[in-house]
Amino acid sequence: MARKLWEGGEQFLMLGIEMCDELAVNPAIRPLYVRLVFGAYARANDIGHAEFDPGEMSRVLGDVTQQGELIPANRQTLYSALRQAESFGMILPGSGVRCVVLPTGFRRGGAGRSCHWHKVGLDRRRRRVSPRHT
Repeated sequence: MARKLWEGGEQFLMLGIEMCDELAVNPAIRPLYVRLVFGAYARANDIGHAEFDPGEMSRVLGDVTQQGELIPANRQTLYSALRQAESFGMILPGSGVRCVVLPTGFRRGGAGRSCHWHKVGLDRRRRRVSPRHT
């Protein structure tokens, strides 16, 4: 079987979005920054920005009690996971709880080319997505 190549002969790997989402919410997976990166993979767009709704990252990276009740991750835990992922080069500086920026090698087609949090690809006057970047 022939290997699939990206532009310039670069090899690539494909991951299922649902699988990444399941790994992100699995409290058994440690360290937490690994779950954070999988959550970002599941939400990333064409330019490698993974936007999270308010409080979403806290829920995704939360823990579960023995009774099955969700305990959202606190702010300190989230920022610690972000710092660790950044220190290993798994995410880029400028990432935060509302948007995780993935390294340049990350590519995803058909998921948009804008980021409301970082104001990338938006018409700044109207704060809406610019037609040329969608």
